[in-house]
Amino acid sequence: MKKSYRAFALSALIGVFLAGYIAADVNSGYMETDLVVNKDVNGVPTLTDANGIVHIAKFFDPHLLNPWGVATSPTSPFWVSDNGANVSTLYNTAGTPQALVVSIPAPAKPLGNDGAPTGVVFNTNGGPLGGFKISGVTTGGMSTTQSAVF
Repeated sequence: MKKSYRAFALSALIGVFLAGYIAADVNSGYMETDLVVNKDVNGVPTLTDANGIVHIAKFFDPHLLNPWGVATSPTSPFWVSDNGANVSTLYNTAGTPQALVVSIPAPAKPLGNDGAPTGVVFNTNGGPLGGFKISGVTTGGMSTTQSAVF
């Protein structure tokens, strides 16, 4: 009788512990962190969403307009293709905008800066025998066979 009572008590104790743990986990939810926005209100990076909720971000970047894609590599910052700004912007892992902003040319004007990128890829298998090659104009020391913004 003592063994079954102990087993029941232990089971009840584990059940109470798990119920408390699950309830604590459900109530904690998640924490949203807004890293970068393209609006600056009185020096504060601010965004008001469709529900009227105001979000304060850590960083402001005026180039972050209609972003369509994100790419990264083990040694590179995050690259974002900004369709509405005709550029690709870079961010470190903390969300800080980097100084390099790459103008994207339109297909008919390979030396222009009026392209509208609709995605981004990063070739981690580059080099002469890489997984894929993208041909185009090479500017500013960046080889288009390594990364490209579309």
